Amino acid sequence: MIPNCISYDPTFGHEVAVIIHSGLQRMVSNQEDVFFYITLMNENYSHPGLKKGTEQEILKGMYRLEGGPNSSKPRVQLMGSGTILREVIEAAKMLDADFGVSSDVWSCPSFTELRRDGMECERFNLLNPGAKQRIPFVAQQLEGHEGPVVAATDYIRLFSDQIRPYIPAGRRFTTLGTDGFGRSDTRAKLREFFEVDRRYVVIAALRGLAEEGKIKMSVVEDAMETHMAAIELKVPDIGDFKDVEIIEVLVKAGDEIVVEQSLITVESDKASMEIPASIAGIAGRIVEMRVKLGDKISEGSVLAMIEPALASAGPSAAASAPAPAPAPAPAAATPSSASISPTPSPESAASAGSTGNTAPVGPAHVSPVDDTHVVKPHASPGVRKFARELGVDLHRVRGSGPKQRITQDDVRGYVKGVITGATVPAQGGDGAALGLIAWPKVDFAKFGPIDPKPLS
Repeated sequence: MIPNCISYDPTFGHEVAVIIHSGLQRMVSNQEDVFFYITLMNENYSHPGLKKGTEQEILKGMYRLEGGPNSSKPRVQLMGSGTILREVIEAAKMLDADFGVSSDVWSCPSFTELRRDGMECERFNLLNPGAKQRIPFVAQQLEGHEGPVVAATDYIRLFSDQIRPYIPAGRRFTTLGTDGFGRSDTRAKLREFFEVDRRYVVIAALRGLAEEGKIKMSVVEDAMETHMAAIELKVPDIGDFKDVEIIEVLVKAGDEIVVEQSLITVESDKASMEIPASIAGIAGRIVEMRVKLGDKISEGSVLAMIEPALASAGPSAAASAPAPAPAPAPAAATPSSASISPTPSPESAASAGSTGNTAPVGPAHVSPVDDTHVVKPHASPGVRKFARELGVDLHRVRGSGPKQRITQDDVRGYVKGVITGATVPAQGGDGAALGLIAWPKVDFAKFGPIDPKPLS
């Protein structure tokens, strides 16, 4: 280690802010002969705010981010630094929900600073046997927080293992790291391969409890069978949207999904969006769908259980999965082409054969639409929801708004036209709104006197 290098591996923005502020104060204001080395990752996720009073703990290298409730449940201490801390947080949730184990989650922005603090305490205690003995900061933090300790990082195990001498005496300390040959793959698949993701944090925590006699070893065996085979796919950060409705489910149990494949489509009053697999880079087979059409979901809702493709099996599952058939080129015609025109009933077909006109057709005679051959209708989420409630296929509705945007009035007009047997008012009376060829203009006066009457 370089003595004057102050290194940090923060997870959240508030940690970065505290560290940079300290760096500017020490290097610029105090003119200390040190430099700061900060590791940042390119991963998008929500950031909690700074908890008052944790600034110095962040700089010293360790603070409690989340604490489980005080109860009689077995308890563990979970540590993480950098983006893998999010896996540790998820592991804590799994331990509580599936095994009834409480967890304290510790963010450790700098195992190096913790090591230095421990070494300084050792030196002082060695040279000052008669003075009050100093306690390493790690031991101070863990004091009063019982249970085995598990630390996970995206680096070799030695990185977090350097604080082992300063863990309180008698406490079991397990480190998870990425020892071995370097590999190139997605972050999630590498964590799976090196056995440092949330599932392995859970197994390590349960194993520690079992060795302390707090739980039976059979619990660890059961966890190996259930949690190592499948993992949860949850709704990622979708902003301020809550309880949004699922309007389309894009996958089903048994499907093989590839990296970042979309799973569902949701819609709020303001927008609709496709939700991809929240665990970036995971590919595998859908074991079970936990949601269905019409369900309301929020961030963190479980969408499905997935059996991930093993990273050791070779190339990424995205490369080995069968490639989807290429979609045919969009038809040159607009949605009003013959490919989506209504299929007339036998009675209306007979009528059309005698008069040369096609009679309006009700919804019972509408043929399915092949979405691969048409352009998706231009409509807002609210209009789409309105159309779904009425059972209207928007491919059959011509929009009257800007850039042919479909409005609610267009949908109402289409429904009214189908019910009354008239054409759609929003597009005039030439039949174009139903996907038909424009009807010929006939001068009925040439057949004799006529008496026009307004429609009722």
